[in-house]
Amino acid sequence: HQSSAMSNKSLNTPEFEEGENEQSEGSVRVVSGSGFRYVVPFPWRLHQMLEEIEKAGDSSIVSWLPDGMRFQVHNPTKFVEKVIPKFFKQKSYKSFQRQLHLYGFHRETDGAYRGSYFHESFVRSNRQLALEISRIKAPKRRRTPPQKTAGGKQKTEVGQSRLSALERFQPLDPKQLPRGPIRNIKPA
Repeated sequence: HQSSAMSNKSLNTPEFEEGENEQSEGSVRVVSGSGFRYVVPFPWRLHQMLEEIEKAGDSSIVSWLPDGMRFQVHNPTKFVEKVIPKFFKQKSYKSFQRQLHLYGFHRETDGAYRGSYFHESFVRSNRQLALEISRIKAPKRRRTPPQKTAGGKQKTEVGQSRLSALERFQPLDPKQLPRGPIRNIKPA
């Protein structure tokens, strides 16, 4: 679309480059394969994005709030169309929100700043502080082999033995059968 290409140029910023080989402002060195590479962390890019959007006059899409401690996406549709492709690897608003959560950002749920995002180390006046924000690592899911009982049967999650098909179909105790005539039973 020509119109979206024109509006993207109004942001006046280079597109996101994955796997940068040289150190640039805000980049950190990370181990990668058999060597290392420099990457610009998400919080740094987020701060840079907010500054660039403000300079481009596109604060109606996303902006810092007056306190300088929070930012808010005002127009999610335009944010996905114009901003996300320029600054982030993500392609959707939900993915962007997931990144915010993984880096410990919180969303205001009520009050004057409802819908805005904040992090104690993410402030308008100090982009360098954003480098202190680290990604929260999800706990590794450990797959443990099923445990066996003394009789060799698998235990269920609640610690009860699983019964084999033959064990499940034992004859019923006559005392457990219902009394009286049985109705509405069709012959097999």
